[in-house]
Amino acid sequence: EMRGLDFNGVYKYNPNTKETALITSAIDMPNGTALSVDQKTLYVNKMGMLDKQPKIIKIDLITQKIETLLDGKDMAEKYEGYFDGMKVHSSGLIFTSGPGGLLIVSAQGKLMGKIDFGHITNCAFDNDEKYLYATGFVSNPKVYRIKLK
Repeated sequence: EMRGLDFNGVYKYNPNTKETALITSAIDMPNGTALSVDQKTLYVNKMGMLDKQPKIIKIDLITQKIETLLDGKDMAEKYEGYFDGMKVHSSGLIFTSGPGGLLIVSAQGKLMGKIDFGHITNCAFDNDEKYLYATGFVSNPKVYRIKLK
């Protein structure tokens, strides 16, 4: 095993002091991360590969309060895929890979939409947020591009 720690963690890096600090070790298999538009909230994808409990976790960076933003257990029972890469749009909407494709989630945790790409791994916007890109999983080796409204 190449792992140097006996836990998974979410860390923050301070470029001024060059220090790295643990935010939490309570999220099993953290993966995609993204900051809210105001940079006060960190969203972390809990993949759920091993325990079939995928979630989007919300961490208040001021109070350190950790809560589930979106529980993906029901979706994982119906669709292929995991919570993996994510990005936050300037509107505050969270775009994330998840069970069934690409999920669009509000900052309040409401599922606003789903784009059925099948199993994808990540997503990104172009500089002007005119296009959304998504990458397929090994069994779905494609790159998708969608024009945004």
